[in-house]
Amino acid sequence: MRCTKEMAMEYLDELAVVLIDAGIAPDLKKVSPGTWQGANDLTRIWEHDETPQFINFKASGKSKKKIFAGTGHDCSKLSKEKRECVTVQPFSNFAGELALVQVIFAGAGMTSHMCPDEAAKKIPNLLVSVEEKGFSTGDTILAAYKELSKVINAKRVLEEDTNNVHVIISDGHKSRFDDKVLQPCEDNELDQFILWPDTSGATQKHD
Repeated sequence: MRCTKEMAMEYLDELAVVLIDAGIAPDLKKVSPGTWQGANDLTRIWEHDETPQFINFKASGKSKKKIFAGTGHDCSKLSKEKRECVTVQPFSNFAGELALVQVIFAGAGMTSHMCPDEAAKKIPNLLVSVEEKGFSTGDTILAAYKELSKVINAKRVLEEDTNNVHVIISDGHKSRFDDKVLQPCEDNELDQFILWPDTSGATQKHD
């Protein structure tokens, strides 16, 4: 499902109400549908969106004896490509601060060379997760939210403001509604604002 202009304005209006209630933007005033004016604490609005990347290893893993042909044409070998998904999921706030980058590998294909130490050291706050097929699930998002909570709680201590609510904008995949995911959000005062589900192979960040 793609977002229409009307849907976007509706979501912006709903988000504005959440930000006002959370004390992130208490002075917001509505100018027109989807348009609001007022100060925001951008450091307390977070977002994440998974970006699956399919990797072609050029090895079918299948028998080479399968052939196909149309009537009167030469026979051709038939092979099925192995496709493995690796998901990249950055977590950042609207002030441009990157909390962490989660990379999710498929469990069956995970090897040490896929995330060498030299590469890991160059990516601040890298979180490597493993899942059967390399997709974002309740378990992987739970691991990410636990790390995000650590970052946010450290900011709260540093700023001597331990009770402020933070809002996480996320797309509406079913993993977001798992009780084990919702509980740490509740425990750490992280309000989820859910958008429509929309996954593609392009880096999205809620286009």
